Amino acid sequence: MMTPPNPNDTPPAATPNPEPASGATLPRLNLQDQPSYWRTKARFQRKELEQTLAELARREEAAGIKRRGNQGSGGKSVQRLNDECNAQDFIDTCEKDVRHCVSTKDWYVWERLRWECDVHECLMMQRACEFSRELCERAQEMPTLSEAKMMAHRGNVLGNYPRLRAMLNIARSDPRVTIPDTSVWDANPHLLGVKNGVVDLRTCQFVPPQREMMVTKTIATSYVEGAPCPKWDAFLEQVLPDPEVRHFLQVSAGYWLTGDTSAQCFWFLYGSGANGKSTFLETLFRLWGEYSQRANAMLTLSLNSREAGIELSSVPGKRLVVGSEVSDGMRLNESLVKDLTGGDTITGRGMYKDTITFRPVAKMVMFGNHRPTISGTDGGMWRRVRLVPFTQVIPEEQRNPRLPHELLAEFPGILNWCLRGLAHYHTHGLPTPPAVHHATETYREDSDPLGEFLEESTQRMEESSERVLLNELYQKYGTWCAESGRKHPLSRQTLRMRLEERGYTSQRTNRGQVIQKLRLKSELDAVLSSEEE
Repeated sequence: MMTPPNPNDTPPAATPNPEPASGATLPRLNLQDQPSYWRTKARFQRKELEQTLAELARREEAAGIKRRGNQGSGGKSVQRLNDECNAQDFIDTCEKDVRHCVSTKDWYVWERLRWECDVHECLMMQRACEFSRELCERAQEMPTLSEAKMMAHRGNVLGNYPRLRAMLNIARSDPRVTIPDTSVWDANPHLLGVKNGVVDLRTCQFVPPQREMMVTKTIATSYVEGAPCPKWDAFLEQVLPDPEVRHFLQVSAGYWLTGDTSAQCFWFLYGSGANGKSTFLETLFRLWGEYSQRANAMLTLSLNSREAGIELSSVPGKRLVVGSEVSDGMRLNESLVKDLTGGDTITGRGMYKDTITFRPVAKMVMFGNHRPTISGTDGGMWRRVRLVPFTQVIPEEQRNPRLPHELLAEFPGILNWCLRGLAHYHTHGLPTPPAVHHATETYREDSDPLGEFLEESTQRMEESSERVLLNELYQKYGTWCAESGRKHPLSRQTLRMRLEERGYTSQRTNRGQVIQKLRLKSELDAVLSSEEE
Protein backbone atom coordinates (compact mmCIF):
# COMPACT_ATOMS: atom_id res chain seq x y z
CA MET A 1 0.00 0.00 0.00
CA MET A 2 1.29 3.41 -0.91
CA THR A 3 2.00 5.78 1.98
CA PRO A 4 0.26 9.17 1.59
CA PRO A 5 2.78 11.87 0.81
CA ASN A 6 3.46 14.77 3.08
CA PRO A 7 1.65 17.84 1.65
CA ASN A 8 4.73 19.88 2.31
CA ASP A 9 6.93 17.57 0.27
CA THR A 10 8.07 18.74 -3.10
CA PRO A 11 7.08 16.59 -6.03
CA PRO A 12 9.72 14.34 -7.49
CA ALA A 13 11.58 16.15 -10.18
CA ALA A 14 10.96 15.24 -13.74
CA THR A 15 13.96 13.99 -15.62
CA PRO A 16 15.50 17.06 -17.25
CA ASN A 17 16.42 17.09 -20.86
CA PRO A 18 20.05 17.40 -21.82
CA GLU A 19 21.50 20.92 -21.72
CA PRO A 20 20.48 22.60 -24.97
CA ALA A 21 22.95 24.13 -27.25
CA SER A 22 23.51 27.89 -27.10
CA GLY A 23 20.63 29.81 -28.68
CA ALA A 24 18.29 26.81 -28.59
CA THR A 25 14.79 26.97 -26.98
CA LEU A 26 14.50 25.52 -23.46
CA PRO A 27 12.01 22.64 -23.21
CA ARG A 28 8.95 23.08 -20.91
CA LEU A 29 8.91 21.07 -17.70
CA ASN A 30 5.74 18.97 -17.81
CA LEU A 31 4.50 18.34 -14.25
CA GLN A 32 2.09 15.74 -15.59
CA ASP A 33 5.07 13.47 -16.03
CA GLN A 34 4.27 12.26 -12.45
CA PRO A 35 0.44 11.87 -12.44
CA SER A 36 0.36 9.30 -9.68
CA TYR A 37 1.97 11.73 -7.24
CA TRP A 38 -0.55 14.55 -7.88
CA ARG A 39 -3.57 12.25 -7.67
CA THR A 40 -2.38 10.89 -4.36
CA LYS A 41 -1.76 14.39 -2.95
CA ALA A 42 -5.21 15.60 -4.07
CA ARG A 43 -6.90 12.67 -2.33
CA PHE A 44 -4.97 13.38 0.86
CA GLN A 45 -5.88 17.12 0.85
CA ARG A 46 -9.58 16.37 0.23
CA LYS A 47 -9.63 13.92 3.13
CA GLU A 48 -7.97 16.50 5.38
CA LEU A 49 -10.56 19.15 4.38
CA GLU A 50 -13.46 16.79 5.11
CA GLN A 51 -11.97 15.96 8.50
CA THR A 52 -11.59 19.67 9.30
CA LEU A 53 -15.18 20.45 8.32
CA ALA A 54 -16.50 17.47 10.25
CA GLU A 55 -14.60 18.57 13.35
CA LEU A 56 -15.99 22.10 12.95
CA ALA A 57 -19.53 20.71 12.67
CA ARG A 58 -18.98 18.54 15.78
CA ARG A 59 -17.83 21.54 17.81
CA GLU A 60 -20.74 23.68 16.65
CA GLU A 61 -23.22 20.89 17.47
CA ALA A 62 -21.71 20.53 20.93
CA ALA A 63 -21.97 24.30 21.45
CA GLY A 64 -25.63 24.34 20.33
CA ILE A 65 -24.94 26.29 17.12
CA LYS A 66 -27.29 25.41 14.28
CA ARG A 67 -25.85 25.93 10.81
CA ARG A 68 -27.44 25.70 7.38
CA GLY A 69 -25.81 23.06 5.32
CA ASN A 70 -25.90 19.86 3.28
CA GLN A 71 -25.36 16.43 4.75
CA GLY A 72 -21.86 15.24 4.10
CA SER A 73 -20.45 11.74 4.37
CA GLY A 74 -21.45 9.93 7.53
CA GLY A 75 -24.55 12.13 7.98
CA LYS A 76 -22.55 15.07 9.37
CA SER A 77 -23.48 18.66 8.47
CA VAL A 78 -20.98 20.31 6.14
CA GLN A 79 -21.19 24.11 5.78
CA ARG A 80 -22.00 25.35 2.28
CA LEU A 81 -19.55 28.04 1.28
CA ASN A 82 -21.35 29.26 -1.85
CA ASP A 83 -23.31 32.28 -3.14
CA GLU A 84 -26.60 31.07 -1.68
CA CYS A 85 -25.05 30.63 1.76
CA ASN A 86 -23.44 34.08 1.51
CA ALA A 87 -26.82 35.62 0.58
CA GLN A 88 -28.61 34.04 3.54
CA ASP A 89 -25.89 35.04 5.99
CA PHE A 90 -25.84 38.55 4.51
CA ILE A 91 -29.61 38.98 5.01
CA ASP A 92 -29.14 37.68 8.58
CA THR A 93 -27.07 40.77 9.29
CA CYS A 94 -29.43 43.36 7.70
CA GLU A 95 -32.91 41.83 7.63
CA LYS A 96 -34.51 44.76 9.47
CA ASP A 97 -32.89 47.43 7.30
CA VAL A 98 -33.38 46.31 3.69
CA ARG A 99 -36.34 45.52 1.42
CA HIS A 100 -36.52 44.49 -2.21
CA CYS A 101 -39.51 45.52 -4.36
CA VAL A 102 -40.39 42.81 -6.88
CA SER A 103 -42.42 45.02 -9.25
CA THR A 104 -39.76 47.74 -9.67
CA LYS A 105 -36.69 45.56 -8.98
CA ASP A 106 -35.37 48.24 -6.59
CA TRP A 107 -33.74 47.86 -3.19
CA TYR A 108 -34.88 50.07 -0.30
CA VAL A 109 -32.52 50.73 2.61
CA TRP A 110 -33.39 52.14 6.04
CA GLU A 111 -31.25 55.24 6.54
CA ARG A 112 -31.97 56.10 10.19
CA LEU A 113 -34.87 58.49 9.39
CA ARG A 114 -36.59 56.93 6.38
CA TRP A 115 -36.42 54.21 3.76
CA GLU A 116 -34.36 55.29 0.76
CA CYS A 117 -34.83 53.84 -2.71
CA ASP A 118 -31.43 52.50 -3.79
CA VAL A 119 -31.99 52.82 -7.54
CA HIS A 120 -28.37 52.18 -8.52
CA GLU A 121 -27.69 49.68 -5.67
CA CYS A 122 -24.90 51.85 -4.28
CA LEU A 123 -26.09 51.44 -0.69
CA MET A 124 -26.58 47.69 -1.05
CA MET A 125 -23.16 47.23 -2.63
CA GLN A 126 -21.66 49.20 0.23
CA ARG A 127 -23.35 46.89 2.74
CA ALA A 128 -22.19 43.84 0.78
CA CYS A 129 -18.59 45.05 0.91
CA GLU A 130 -18.91 45.64 4.65
CA PHE A 131 -20.18 42.07 5.04
CA SER A 132 -17.14 40.78 3.11
CA ARG A 133 -14.79 42.69 5.43
CA GLU A 134 -16.74 41.43 8.43
CA LEU A 135 -16.09 37.83 7.38
CA CYS A 136 -12.37 38.54 7.21
CA GLU A 137 -12.52 40.04 10.71
CA ARG A 138 -14.37 36.98 12.00
CA ALA A 139 -11.37 34.89 11.03
CA GLN A 140 -9.47 36.34 14.00
CA GLU A 141 -12.12 34.93 16.35
CA MET A 142 -12.09 31.37 15.00
CA PRO A 143 -10.95 28.73 17.55
CA THR A 144 -8.59 26.89 15.19
CA LEU A 145 -6.12 27.90 12.54
CA SER A 146 -7.89 25.87 9.86
CA GLU A 147 -11.24 27.53 10.62
CA ALA A 148 -9.59 30.94 10.59
CA LYS A 149 -8.08 30.22 7.18
CA MET A 150 -11.42 29.08 5.82
CA MET A 151 -13.22 32.20 7.08
CA ALA A 152 -10.54 34.52 5.79
CA HIS A 153 -10.62 32.77 2.43
CA ARG A 154 -14.42 33.09 2.29
CA GLY A 155 -14.26 36.82 3.03
CA ASN A 156 -11.51 37.46 0.50
CA VAL A 157 -13.30 35.55 -2.27
CA LEU A 158 -16.59 37.32 -1.52
CA GLY A 159 -14.83 40.68 -1.89
CA ASN A 160 -14.56 40.11 -5.65
CA TYR A 161 -17.23 41.91 -7.70
CA PRO A 162 -18.72 38.77 -9.37
CA ARG A 163 -19.29 37.16 -5.95
CA LEU A 164 -20.74 40.34 -4.46
CA ARG A 165 -23.09 40.68 -7.42
CA ALA A 166 -24.11 37.03 -7.21
CA MET A 167 -24.82 37.34 -3.50
CA LEU A 168 -27.05 40.41 -4.00
CA ASN A 169 -28.89 38.79 -6.91
CA ILE A 170 -29.77 35.76 -4.77
CA ALA A 171 -30.66 37.94 -1.76
CA ARG A 172 -33.38 39.61 -3.86
CA SER A 173 -35.57 36.52 -3.54
CA ASP A 174 -35.22 36.07 0.22
CA PRO A 175 -38.82 36.11 1.55
CA ARG A 176 -37.68 37.97 4.67
CA VAL A 177 -37.02 41.14 2.65
CA THR A 178 -39.21 40.96 -0.49
CA ILE A 179 -42.29 43.14 -1.00
CA PRO A 180 -44.59 42.68 -4.03
CA ASP A 181 -44.98 46.32 -5.16
CA THR A 182 -44.60 49.95 -4.13
CA SER A 183 -48.06 50.25 -2.59
CA VAL A 184 -46.65 49.67 0.90
CA TRP A 185 -44.47 52.79 0.73
CA ASP A 186 -45.91 56.09 2.02
CA ALA A 187 -49.29 54.38 2.25
CA ASN A 188 -50.40 56.32 5.33
CA PRO A 189 -51.85 59.63 4.01
CA HIS A 190 -51.40 61.27 7.41
CA LEU A 191 -47.64 60.79 7.79
CA LEU A 192 -45.26 63.41 6.39
CA GLY A 193 -41.52 62.83 6.19
CA VAL A 194 -39.39 65.77 7.30
CA LYS A 195 -35.61 66.00 7.43
CA ASN A 196 -35.42 65.20 11.14
CA GLY A 197 -38.23 62.66 11.40
CA VAL A 198 -41.97 62.42 10.74
CA VAL A 199 -44.98 64.69 11.34
CA ASP A 200 -48.29 63.05 12.20
CA LEU A 201 -50.73 65.13 10.17
CA ARG A 202 -53.73 64.04 12.21
CA THR A 203 -52.35 65.79 15.27
CA CYS A 204 -49.93 68.13 13.43
CA GLN A 205 -47.21 66.99 15.86
CA PHE A 206 -43.66 65.68 15.37
CA VAL A 207 -43.11 61.96 16.05
CA PRO A 208 -39.90 59.84 16.01
CA PRO A 209 -39.44 57.89 12.76
CA GLN A 210 -39.95 54.12 12.74
CA ARG A 211 -39.31 51.49 10.10
CA GLU A 212 -42.93 50.33 10.29
CA MET A 213 -44.14 53.75 9.06
CA MET A 214 -42.71 52.87 5.61
CA VAL A 215 -41.92 56.52 4.81
CA THR A 216 -39.61 57.05 1.83
CA LYS A 217 -40.00 60.77 1.08
CA THR A 218 -39.19 64.00 2.90
CA ILE A 219 -40.07 67.64 2.42
CA ALA A 220 -37.24 70.16 2.13
CA THR A 221 -37.05 71.18 5.79
CA SER A 222 -36.91 69.92 9.35
CA TYR A 223 -39.74 70.35 11.80
CA VAL A 224 -38.98 73.19 14.23
CA GLU A 225 -41.73 73.77 16.76
CA GLY A 226 -42.83 77.40 16.95
CA ALA A 227 -40.64 78.58 14.05
CA PRO A 228 -41.99 81.90 12.63
CA CYS A 229 -42.17 83.14 9.02
CA PRO A 230 -42.44 86.97 9.17
CA LYS A 231 -41.35 87.58 5.56
CA TRP A 232 -43.83 85.02 4.30
CA ASP A 233 -46.66 86.62 6.29
CA ALA A 234 -45.74 90.09 5.01
CA PHE A 235 -45.58 88.81 1.43
CA LEU A 236 -49.05 87.25 1.66
CA GLU A 237 -50.58 90.40 3.13
CA GLN A 238 -49.12 92.39 0.23
CA VAL A 239 -50.28 90.14 -2.63
CA LEU A 240 -53.55 88.94 -1.05
CA PRO A 241 -55.10 91.82 0.90
CA ASP A 242 -58.37 89.90 1.32
CA PRO A 243 -57.91 87.99 4.65
CA GLU A 244 -60.51 85.39 3.65
CA VAL A 245 -58.58 84.50 0.49
CA ARG A 246 -55.33 84.30 2.50
CA HIS A 247 -57.03 81.97 4.97
CA PHE A 248 -58.42 79.86 2.12
CA LEU A 249 -54.95 79.35 0.69
CA GLN A 250 -53.51 78.57 4.13
CA VAL A 251 -56.11 75.85 4.69
CA SER A 252 -55.58 74.59 1.11
CA ALA A 253 -51.80 74.40 1.62
CA GLY A 254 -52.28 72.41 4.83
CA TYR A 255 -54.55 70.01 2.98
CA TRP A 256 -51.96 69.67 0.20
CA LEU A 257 -49.52 68.21 2.75
CA THR A 258 -51.69 65.13 3.16
CA GLY A 259 -52.30 62.12 0.97
CA ASP A 260 -56.05 62.71 1.31
CA THR A 261 -58.03 63.54 -1.84
CA SER A 262 -61.55 63.55 -0.39
CA ALA A 263 -62.05 67.27 -1.16
CA GLN A 264 -61.76 66.46 -4.90
CA CYS A 265 -60.60 69.96 -5.85
CA PHE A 266 -58.46 71.51 -8.55
CA TRP A 267 -56.83 74.91 -7.87
CA PHE A 268 -56.02 77.61 -10.39
CA LEU A 269 -54.16 80.80 -9.33
CA TYR A 270 -55.21 83.51 -11.75
CA GLY A 271 -54.15 87.09 -12.38
CA SER A 272 -51.99 89.36 -14.49
CA GLY A 273 -48.22 89.48 -14.10
CA ALA A 274 -46.24 90.77 -11.11
CA ASN A 275 -48.90 89.80 -8.58
CA GLY A 276 -47.06 87.16 -6.52
CA LYS A 277 -48.89 84.01 -7.60
CA SER A 278 -45.81 82.33 -9.10
CA THR A 279 -43.67 83.22 -6.05
CA PHE A 280 -46.33 81.76 -3.75
CA LEU A 281 -46.64 78.50 -5.67
CA GLU A 282 -42.92 78.10 -6.38
CA THR A 283 -42.11 78.51 -2.67
CA LEU A 284 -44.54 75.77 -1.68
CA PHE A 285 -43.38 73.54 -4.54
CA ARG A 286 -39.79 73.74 -3.28
CA LEU A 287 -40.88 73.21 0.32
CA TRP A 288 -42.75 70.02 -0.61
CA GLY A 289 -39.44 68.54 -1.80
CA GLU A 290 -39.82 64.88 -2.78
CA TYR A 291 -43.59 65.09 -2.42
CA SER A 292 -43.95 67.52 -5.37
CA GLN A 293 -43.79 67.15 -9.14
CA ARG A 294 -43.98 69.32 -12.25
CA ALA A 295 -46.63 68.64 -14.88
CA ASN A 296 -45.75 70.29 -18.17
CA ALA A 297 -47.88 68.15 -20.47
CA MET A 298 -50.32 65.83 -18.72
CA LEU A 299 -52.75 68.46 -17.35
CA THR A 300 -53.39 69.97 -20.78
CA LEU A 301 -54.54 68.48 -24.07
CA SER A 302 -50.99 68.32 -25.41
CA LEU A 303 -49.86 66.62 -28.59
CA ASN A 304 -46.87 65.27 -26.65
CA SER A 305 -48.64 62.20 -25.29
CA ARG A 306 -45.29 60.49 -24.63
CA GLU A 307 -44.18 63.20 -22.21
CA ALA A 308 -47.61 63.19 -20.59
CA GLY A 309 -47.35 59.44 -20.04
CA ILE A 310 -43.93 59.77 -18.43
CA GLU A 311 -45.22 62.49 -16.11
CA LEU A 312 -48.22 60.40 -15.13
CA SER A 313 -46.03 57.41 -14.28
CA SER A 314 -44.18 59.61 -11.76
CA VAL A 315 -47.33 60.74 -9.95
CA PRO A 316 -47.63 57.80 -7.49
CA GLY A 317 -46.77 59.00 -3.99
CA LYS A 318 -46.64 62.69 -4.96
CA ARG A 319 -48.91 65.02 -2.99
CA LEU A 320 -48.53 68.28 -4.94
CA VAL A 321 -48.52 68.43 -8.75
CA VAL A 322 -47.88 71.90 -10.17
CA GLY A 323 -48.74 72.56 -13.80
CA SER A 324 -46.74 74.80 -16.06
CA GLU A 325 -47.91 78.37 -16.60
CA VAL A 326 -51.04 78.42 -18.74
CA SER A 327 -50.73 80.07 -22.14
CA ASP A 328 -53.54 81.65 -24.11
CA GLY A 329 -55.88 79.06 -25.62
CA MET A 330 -54.48 76.11 -23.65
CA ARG A 331 -57.12 73.42 -23.12
CA LEU A 332 -57.41 71.53 -19.83
CA ASN A 333 -57.24 67.74 -19.84
CA GLU A 334 -60.57 67.47 -18.08
CA SER A 335 -60.85 63.67 -18.02
CA LEU A 336 -57.42 63.29 -16.39
CA VAL A 337 -58.18 66.00 -13.83
CA LYS A 338 -61.35 64.12 -12.90
CA ASP A 339 -59.42 60.86 -12.62
CA LEU A 340 -56.66 62.35 -10.48
CA THR A 341 -59.08 64.11 -8.14
CA GLY A 342 -61.67 61.33 -7.98
CA GLY A 343 -59.79 59.00 -5.65
CA ASP A 344 -60.09 55.94 -7.92
CA THR A 345 -57.17 53.90 -9.24
CA ILE A 346 -55.72 54.88 -12.61
CA THR A 347 -53.09 53.41 -14.92
CA GLY A 348 -49.95 55.06 -16.28
CA ARG A 349 -46.86 54.02 -18.18
CA GLY A 350 -43.39 55.55 -18.28
CA MET A 351 -40.65 55.34 -20.86
CA TYR A 352 -39.41 51.73 -21.29
CA LYS A 353 -41.48 50.68 -18.25
CA ASP A 354 -44.43 48.41 -17.63
CA THR A 355 -47.84 49.90 -16.96
CA ILE A 356 -48.54 50.76 -13.34
CA THR A 357 -51.89 51.00 -11.58
CA PHE A 358 -52.13 53.28 -8.58
CA ARG A 359 -54.45 55.42 -6.49
CA PRO A 360 -53.38 59.07 -6.86
CA VAL A 361 -52.95 61.19 -3.73
CA ALA A 362 -51.81 64.36 -5.49
CA LYS A 363 -53.51 67.75 -5.42
CA MET A 364 -53.24 69.64 -8.70
CA VAL A 365 -52.51 73.34 -8.88
CA MET A 366 -52.03 75.49 -11.98
CA PHE A 367 -51.34 79.20 -12.44
CA GLY A 368 -51.21 81.76 -15.20
CA ASN A 369 -52.27 85.05 -16.71
CA HIS A 370 -54.73 83.12 -18.89
CA ARG A 371 -57.32 80.61 -17.78
CA PRO A 372 -57.23 77.12 -19.35
CA THR A 373 -60.15 76.33 -21.61
CA ILE A 374 -62.74 74.03 -20.02
CA SER A 375 -65.25 72.84 -22.58
CA GLY A 376 -67.34 70.68 -20.25
CA THR A 377 -70.45 72.25 -18.79
CA ASP A 378 -71.39 69.43 -16.42
CA GLY A 379 -71.20 69.84 -12.68
CA GLY A 380 -68.76 66.92 -12.40
CA MET A 381 -65.96 69.18 -13.63
CA TRP A 382 -66.94 72.57 -12.29
CA ARG A 383 -67.58 71.42 -8.73
CA ARG A 384 -63.84 70.63 -8.59
CA VAL A 385 -62.59 74.03 -9.78
CA ARG A 386 -61.32 76.63 -7.30
CA LEU A 387 -60.13 79.80 -9.05
CA VAL A 388 -58.11 82.02 -6.70
CA PRO A 389 -57.88 85.63 -7.94
CA PHE A 390 -54.57 87.46 -7.47
CA THR A 391 -55.76 90.99 -8.15
CA GLN A 392 -52.87 93.06 -6.80
CA VAL A 393 -50.10 94.28 -9.11
CA ILE A 394 -46.93 94.96 -7.13
CA PRO A 395 -45.29 98.27 -8.12
CA GLU A 396 -41.85 97.81 -9.54
CA GLU A 397 -40.18 99.82 -6.76
CA GLN A 398 -41.70 97.43 -4.17
CA ARG A 399 -40.59 94.22 -5.81
CA ASN A 400 -37.84 92.18 -4.14
CA PRO A 401 -36.06 89.93 -6.65
CA ARG A 402 -34.28 88.14 -3.77
CA LEU A 403 -37.50 87.26 -1.95
CA PRO A 404 -37.74 83.66 -3.29
CA HIS A 405 -34.22 83.01 -1.98
CA GLU A 406 -34.91 84.72 1.36
CA LEU A 407 -38.03 82.61 1.89
CA LEU A 408 -35.92 79.45 1.85
CA ALA A 409 -34.65 80.34 5.32
CA GLU A 410 -38.25 80.46 6.56
CA PHE A 411 -39.20 76.94 5.43
CA PRO A 412 -39.63 75.65 9.02
CA GLY A 413 -41.95 78.57 9.78
CA ILE A 414 -43.86 78.16 6.50
CA LEU A 415 -44.37 74.47 7.37
CA ASN A 416 -45.90 75.55 10.70
CA TRP A 417 -48.10 78.01 8.79
CA CYS A 418 -49.34 75.13 6.64
CA LEU A 419 -49.93 72.91 9.68
CA ARG A 420 -52.10 75.59 11.28
CA GLY A 421 -54.17 75.61 8.10
CA LEU A 422 -54.43 71.81 8.22
CA ALA A 423 -55.66 71.92 11.81
CA HIS A 424 -58.47 74.23 10.62
CA TYR A 425 -59.26 71.82 7.77
CA HIS A 426 -59.62 68.92 10.22
CA THR A 427 -62.17 70.92 12.20
CA HIS A 428 -64.07 72.97 9.60
CA GLY A 429 -63.18 71.59 6.17
CA LEU A 430 -62.18 73.69 3.16
CA PRO A 431 -63.82 77.13 3.14
CA THR A 432 -65.01 78.95 0.03
CA PRO A 433 -64.62 82.72 0.40
CA PRO A 434 -66.92 84.96 -1.66
CA ALA A 435 -64.05 86.19 -3.86
CA VAL A 436 -63.11 82.63 -4.84
CA HIS A 437 -66.75 81.63 -5.42
CA HIS A 438 -67.45 84.69 -7.60
CA ALA A 439 -64.25 84.27 -9.64
CA THR A 440 -65.02 80.59 -10.23
CA GLU A 441 -68.60 81.28 -11.34
CA THR A 442 -67.41 84.00 -13.71
CA TYR A 443 -64.85 81.54 -15.10
CA ARG A 444 -67.61 79.01 -15.67
CA GLU A 445 -69.84 81.49 -17.48
CA ASP A 446 -66.98 82.68 -19.67
CA SER A 447 -66.09 79.07 -20.49
CA ASP A 448 -69.56 78.34 -21.84
CA PRO A 449 -69.60 79.64 -25.43
CA LEU A 450 -72.68 77.56 -26.17
CA GLY A 451 -74.61 79.40 -23.48
CA GLU A 452 -73.52 82.71 -24.97
CA PHE A 453 -74.61 81.56 -28.43
CA LEU A 454 -78.01 80.41 -27.19
CA GLU A 455 -78.49 83.72 -25.37
CA GLU A 456 -77.66 85.79 -28.46
CA SER A 457 -79.11 83.72 -31.31
CA THR A 458 -81.96 81.57 -30.02
CA GLN A 459 -85.09 81.76 -27.90
CA ARG A 460 -86.48 79.01 -25.69
CA MET A 461 -90.19 78.36 -26.29
CA GLU A 462 -91.48 76.43 -23.24
CA GLU A 463 -95.20 76.79 -24.02
CA SER A 464 -94.97 76.31 -27.77
CA SER A 465 -94.53 73.54 -30.29
CA GLU A 466 -91.80 75.58 -31.96
CA ARG A 467 -88.81 73.61 -33.16
CA VAL A 468 -85.69 74.15 -35.24
CA LEU A 469 -83.84 71.88 -37.63
CA LEU A 470 -80.50 70.79 -36.20
CA ASN A 471 -78.80 71.51 -39.54
CA GLU A 472 -80.06 75.11 -39.54
CA LEU A 473 -79.09 75.57 -35.88
CA TYR A 474 -75.60 74.18 -36.50
CA GLN A 475 -75.12 76.44 -39.55
CA LYS A 476 -76.08 79.46 -37.42
CA TYR A 477 -73.74 78.25 -34.66
CA GLY A 478 -70.83 77.90 -37.10
CA THR A 479 -71.36 81.45 -38.38
CA TRP A 480 -71.51 82.77 -34.82
CA CYS A 481 -68.24 80.98 -33.88
CA ALA A 482 -66.46 82.43 -36.92
CA GLU A 483 -67.66 85.96 -36.22
CA SER A 484 -66.81 85.81 -32.50
CA GLY A 485 -63.35 84.23 -33.05
CA ARG A 486 -64.08 80.85 -31.41
CA LYS A 487 -61.21 78.53 -32.25
CA HIS A 488 -62.76 75.20 -31.24
CA PRO A 489 -66.42 74.96 -32.31
CA LEU A 490 -68.44 71.91 -31.32
CA SER A 491 -69.29 69.19 -33.80
CA ARG A 492 -72.92 68.82 -34.81
CA GLN A 493 -73.48 65.72 -32.67
CA THR A 494 -71.69 67.29 -29.71
CA LEU A 495 -73.90 70.35 -30.09
CA ARG A 496 -76.97 68.10 -29.97
CA MET A 497 -75.72 66.30 -26.84
CA ARG A 498 -74.91 69.60 -25.09
CA LEU A 499 -78.41 70.87 -25.84
CA GLU A 500 -79.90 67.68 -24.40
CA GLU A 501 -77.80 68.22 -21.25
CA ARG A 502 -79.54 71.61 -20.94
CA GLY A 503 -82.99 70.03 -21.05
CA TYR A 504 -83.81 70.23 -24.76
CA THR A 505 -85.08 67.16 -26.60
CA SER A 506 -84.27 66.07 -30.14
CA GLN A 507 -86.52 64.24 -32.55
CA ARG A 508 -86.11 62.69 -36.00
CA THR A 509 -88.53 63.84 -38.71
CA ASN A 510 -88.83 63.39 -42.46
CA ARG A 511 -87.04 66.75 -42.82
CA GLY A 512 -84.21 65.69 -40.53
CA GLN A 513 -83.36 65.93 -36.84
CA VAL A 514 -85.03 68.79 -34.95
CA ILE A 515 -84.61 70.40 -31.51
CA GLN A 516 -87.91 70.87 -29.69
CA LYS A 517 -89.07 74.13 -28.02
CA LEU A 518 -86.29 76.22 -29.55
CA ARG A 519 -86.26 78.73 -32.38
CA LEU A 520 -83.68 80.94 -34.02
CA LYS A 521 -83.94 84.65 -33.48
CA SER A 522 -84.57 86.63 -36.66
CA GLU A 523 -83.26 90.02 -37.69
CA LEU A 524 -86.67 91.43 -36.71
CA ASP A 525 -86.17 90.12 -33.17
CA ALA A 526 -82.88 91.98 -33.01
CA VAL A 527 -84.54 95.22 -34.20
CA LEU A 528 -87.38 94.92 -31.69
CA SER A 529 -84.91 94.17 -28.92
CA SER A 530 -82.88 97.30 -29.74
CA GLU A 531 -86.05 99.44 -29.82
CA GLU A 532 -87.09 98.17 -26.38
CA GLU A 533 -83.73 99.18 -24.99
